[in-house]
Amino acid sequence: MTHLRLAGDWAPITGFVFAFSLAALAWWLYRRETRLIPSKKAALLPWLRATAILLLGLMLTGPVLHHRHTTGTLTKLLCWVDTSLSMGITDPEMDLSRKLVIAEQLGWLPRGTVPQFSAQAEDILGRAITALNRAIQENNGVQAALELFAANTQTALEYLKKAGLPESSAGQMERELCIPPRELAKQPLAAQSDIRPIKQIVVRFTETAERWRRESRRISQENAERLAKQDAGAAAAVQRFDSTTRLERLSSLLLGGAKDSLLAGLSAKFDLQLLSISGKDGQLLWNALDGLPQLPGNLPAASAETTNLATPLANHLGAHKGAPPKKAQTAESSAPSQKSGPKTAVLLFSDGQHNSGASPAELSKLLGDRQIPVFTVGFGQTTAPGDLAIVSVEAPESVFIEDRVRGTITIKEDTRPGYPLAIRILSGEQVVWEQTLSTLGQHLQKVPFDFQIKPLMEASSEVLRKTNAAANLEISAVPLPFSVQVAPFPGERELRNNTAKFQVRATNRRRKMLILDGRPRWETRYLRNLFERDPQWEINALLGAQESTNAWSRGETKGSFPVDERTLQSYDLIVFGEVPRELVKDEELRWISNFVSERGGGLYLIDGRRGTLRQYADSPISALFPVRFPARDVYTEHPGFAPGHILPTNRAATLAPFTLASSSEKAAAIWEQLPPPKWVARNIALPGTETLLEAFHEQDTHPAMVSRLFGAGRVVYAAFDESWRWRLDVAGLHLDRFWNQLIPWIAEPPFAIQDERVSLDVGPFLYSPGDVAEIRARVREPNGHPSSESKLKGTLWRDGSQVATLILENDDTHHGVFRCRTAPLQPGHYEFAITSSAAGDSAGRVRLGFEVGTRDTGELADLTLNEDLLIQLAGESQGQYLREEQIHRLSEILSPIQEGQAEETETVLWQSYGWLGLVVLLLGTEWALRKRLGLI
Repeated sequence: MTHLRLAGDWAPITGFVFAFSLAALAWWLYRRETRLIPSKKAALLPWLRATAILLLGLMLTGPVLHHRHTTGTLTKLLCWVDTSLSMGITDPEMDLSRKLVIAEQLGWLPRGTVPQFSAQAEDILGRAITALNRAIQENNGVQAALELFAANTQTALEYLKKAGLPESSAGQMERELCIPPRELAKQPLAAQSDIRPIKQIVVRFTETAERWRRESRRISQENAERLAKQDAGAAAAVQRFDSTTRLERLSSLLLGGAKDSLLAGLSAKFDLQLLSISGKDGQLLWNALDGLPQLPGNLPAASAETTNLATPLANHLGAHKGAPPKKAQTAESSAPSQKSGPKTAVLLFSDGQHNSGASPAELSKLLGDRQIPVFTVGFGQTTAPGDLAIVSVEAPESVFIEDRVRGTITIKEDTRPGYPLAIRILSGEQVVWEQTLSTLGQHLQKVPFDFQIKPLMEASSEVLRKTNAAANLEISAVPLPFSVQVAPFPGERELRNNTAKFQVRATNRRRKMLILDGRPRWETRYLRNLFERDPQWEINALLGAQESTNAWSRGETKGSFPVDERTLQSYDLIVFGEVPRELVKDEELRWISNFVSERGGGLYLIDGRRGTLRQYADSPISALFPVRFPARDVYTEHPGFAPGHILPTNRAATLAPFTLASSSEKAAAIWEQLPPPKWVARNIALPGTETLLEAFHEQDTHPAMVSRLFGAGRVVYAAFDESWRWRLDVAGLHLDRFWNQLIPWIAEPPFAIQDERVSLDVGPFLYSPGDVAEIRARVREPNGHPSSESKLKGTLWRDGSQVATLILENDDTHHGVFRCRTAPLQPGHYEFAITSSAAGDSAGRVRLGFEVGTRDTGELADLTLNEDLLIQLAGESQGQYLREEQIHRLSEILSPIQEGQAEETETVLWQSYGWLGLVVLLLGTEWALRKRLGLI
């Protein structure tokens, strides 16, 4: 593979502009001389001269042909770089010994300035401990691991002697750490099935090795302090280190030195890609095999406000998920052997501050099973600097206007105990809550808060009405943004993490449910109790008629049937059980029909053994029923059957209410295990309806739950009333989840704002950068009926500028509702409006805003290197972990997985005989032609 590179002293654009300008000038001057010559050959003269001058001018750009020839199949090496905000901080509190070693690696000190014998001893002891522990855990090659452990500790001892370890201490280390494992390795070991005594001895070995490892670190620190005092260059390097960020150090280590850089060396041995951890898929920065042979000048700035170490890697490696799992070959090496080495490996440079997305530990296990090792390199200090930070804010997403916002603030307090801790919550410039405590010296402290929102919502609603052009605007919910602030202390390490934001969706009404049943069955009682505990719902349950009058009272109070249609329309969902026909008037049944068809409310019908629902076959609500009953069962006690199972249909398995687990396989297994009801009513699903649950009886299946859209609302019929049996052995684990998902699906959530024609909602009013917002809208015709359009057009603005035109498609699960999803969002203030003509005068006028930004301090909550996570990532995937000062060992560690070979050569065109020959040929041809034309 051959690519053209421009490696001259002049920038490519400058060289090209100069060369073409000079060639154009030569052509113009020459053309003036030859334009009067009648021969056509004279017209070639300016072009020959201009081309020769162009080639001479282009020599300033240094054109070079880069040749890359590969033998065999190269191992793919994915180098991921963490470019989050935490990689943009400095590490002045890092151990002095580490600073000096890194400074030497960066070329700030001459090679050999920093004695590294004790650091090498510490590294060898750490690897020896890891290898021995792995051999014991896997019960594989224990004797060989003990021999290797003894050899490694002996090597570490020799390094410590060179570092200045006294003879007495050296003798003690040899007696404690070197001789015992060597002697134990010579003895016949117990049966492989019982190595518990060996494990106990190994624990003592590793504890002793860890103690001598700390001694190695102490010697390194003493030597570093001595060097920094005696060597002015070392002291200057330390000062420079203290002002250099983690990402700047990484950029120098990876890219510094151009041809001699670490990446250049690795690219000669691997199919190497350089990527940054950005968004859900990452960002490709460089790939030598894709026509980009020249390394980038530097890495992207540290700007990502969250770090997701799992999702970008998982998405990028999706094509490798089918690789067969294998075992590692040895206990001594954490990388696979060359013979069975994988075709892909991951190299991750990060400070380990994962704070978004799925756990990377699960991903590393998956990659380890498929022989894709992850090699991690940690950047940053391991000691926590003096700092206060807001780690997280726990607050409800939605709060009713009459309620109070109650939550918890988690404060990181890496400072001395007893220091004043002043915390306050602001809405804009207004302080809504504040408290002054003292630090406890416990690293984390949780502080509860509690304040009211009614005045804030009223003020926010008034502002929204004034800024919105729509008339008669109804506001059901508004965003209330808050900021939490912690007062800093003098000399605090990082001030950006002293402020965090959170947002609450304030609503001016609770969702309302009306439960009607002729008797207090377990099913309806359970529903009432479940949702009465939910502060977002208001329940009015009429379970059985009053004994004295055998009728329900009418009124607006709790325990009464709605006195008029307006009161009934204020509900979101009606649960209609076995209500005797005489309890409800025809007029009230028409209210219920209008409630579903026009209001867009939800109706949930629960059948029972008494067959009472069959009494409504000729009533004003008969058209709402999604099923019909066998003729012999109408107006009679209804026979049913005992099913063997109740399972969701293929369609229902994809819907949220019936998803009882994180995966479809787990959800299907749960449904199989749920105890079926003792009785299911026989029914026939009508055309145009959707069967959600099926009851299996003998060789037949029967509808157990059927749904239909009716007007603007939804009706769901349940042929059984014993879902409460699903609490058996698991309490409310599955049942609570089922009902909490089904009820909002039947009765759609209220829209945040609406007028006569348009209703809008965006879910949460605060999204994180990179999130996708789901926009929901309802558009009505002038007569109040849902719009018959199949698609609507909307416009999205960010910070006042239009950024997208969105197409909303009809939601087949809710009639008259339209939905769309945005592209991944950038930080800013957004507004959305329906702009289709179907919205009439409301088009473009009803606007709903939302914010995109970080929810808390995220990246900067912890300023240290999360070494444990990076070690776990490497260990679970059969990789290896290094600190940044050990980055020079990467070539050695990666060599076992290397396959194939790449050879790279360069042809310097501007110094080649071919380039010179072409210029001479052009000028010679011009001279010969001039002579032939008599110009010489």
